[in-house]
Amino acid sequence: MIALFLYPDGGAQISNPDDGRATPNGATKTLHETMADVRAAIANAQPAMPDWDGFAAWAIADPVLNIVAATAISNAPLASAGLPTALLQVQSGNLANFAATFNSVCTAGGATQLQRDAWADTARDTYNLPADFVAAVRG
Repeated sequence: MIALFLYPDGGAQISNPDDGRATPNGATKTLHETMADVRAAIANAQPAMPDWDGFAAWAIADPVLNIVAATAISNAPLASAGLPTALLQVQSGNLANFAATFNSVCTAGGATQLQRDAWADTARDTYNLPADFVAAVRG
């Protein structure tokens, strides 16, 4: 963990309490220099990769989604049977098929908007899935 110490004279010091070292030469940095370092670190940060496999495993195990899908089997059997394939196709760019299939399953299975929002938030926050997919899950 890195700590930032700001001093009244406008100086700042970055230190790493885990290894006990301060900045490489032990000197303090100005707030301007520190903020430039922070901006550079943010600009160079690599975005997390989407975890499609993790989301699929989560979706298969989610009890609420399973209840919705099980309910939809009697009302929309083709959509319910096609949902796993549609989810796999999203990764190759076929979002429209997934959206149509998922909407059918949710409608036939009685999914609430609150449930869809929770699934979409999980897709975005936990599995870093793309915004267009999250929007399709949200409905």
